[in-house]
Amino acid sequence: IITNRLVQVESAAKMSATIELVNQENIQEGHEESVQAAYIKAFGLFSANNYGAAAEAFNLFISTYPESEYAANARYWLGECYFSLGRFSEAIDSFSKVLEMQPAPKRAADTMLMIGKSWYRLDNPSKGSATLLLLIEKYPGSEAAELALKQQIK
Repeated sequence: IITNRLVQVESAAKMSATIELVNQENIQEGHEESVQAAYIKAFGLFSANNYGAAAEAFNLFISTYPESEYAANARYWLGECYFSLGRFSEAIDSFSKVLEMQPAPKRAADTMLMIGKSWYRLDNPSKGSATLLLLIEKYPGSEAAELALKQQIK
């Protein structure tokens, strides 16, 4: 019975060379839901302090949905995962890519703060200080700039 059904399915597949999309709106809505679900899953892992699994999930998200409205945020949280795992060079790389995506000012300021902190953790205070000073200059009055100023005073 299974063999007969498989033959019927294969025959039907050969007869139809194209597949017609009946309702593309539902497909788009489903796509948006799956994008959001993937992002929420990755962020949930981060929130649970499961940084290794979160990093994998954010990497998968970024490679699967590179043009998503969540891509810059996913890359930022990937950097946070790497920072939390002590993988500071990878954190800098991820955070630098966030800046290339021209995020909103608050995200840019937070990203620069994390780049500066990562340089300090890599025992490179000159690059850390330069990054934090640039942050203070570009985003004065931001919460990240206040934190950067405190770091500079230490």
